[in-house]
Amino acid sequence: MGKSLVNAENTNLKAGEGSTSSLKFNAGVEFTLLGQKFTAMMEKGTNLFRFVLLPTPGAKNKAYSIADICSGITESVNNLVTTDGQNSPDTTIDTASVVSSVQAYVPSASDAYKVYLNQIFLYFCRDSSTSKPTNTFEYAFSISIKKDDVRIDGINIVSLDSVSINIWDTDRLNILEKMAMGNMDELLKA
Repeated sequence: MGKSLVNAENTNLKAGEGSTSSLKFNAGVEFTLLGQKFTAMMEKGTNLFRFVLLPTPGAKNKAYSIADICSGITESVNNLVTTDGQNSPDTTIDTASVVSSVQAYVPSASDAYKVYLNQIFLYFCRDSSTSKPTNTFEYAFSISIKKDDVRIDGINIVSLDSVSINIWDTDRLNILEKMAMGNMDELLKA
């Protein structure tokens, strides 16, 4: 994990001094979901518990076509049902047939549209250092689907160029800036 996310330095100790503070625990993990790198971290102290999940700072977002996502899911399922390193024809899913089934319902769109996982953010903090413990919970989720430069066959009377969904309960600008949100006030000024 990046140096900015994990700090093993104990600032309560000076050279030659013993620790008078209580035990603290910190654990973290980094993973990739739909091309976006994420970091999750948990920290526990005597009166404080915190958990955060957010995109890894500095990581670039990658887009996937619907066909790519179908292929990735079927390959993952096939890897789960592998027995002794061998896939049984009776238990595996044919990736090409899944992609062709999706294309039957959404012709050409499975390659023309790209899915972006812009933001997943969760933050929970429980502070029980006072007589009345406080809980803080913040979240944000943003996903968008955008049309690539590929032209869909047929007459384009209406073309769906982009769809985004954003849900949030946080005021953290670094989180909100990564979401694919329009600004209602700016639209109304035009």
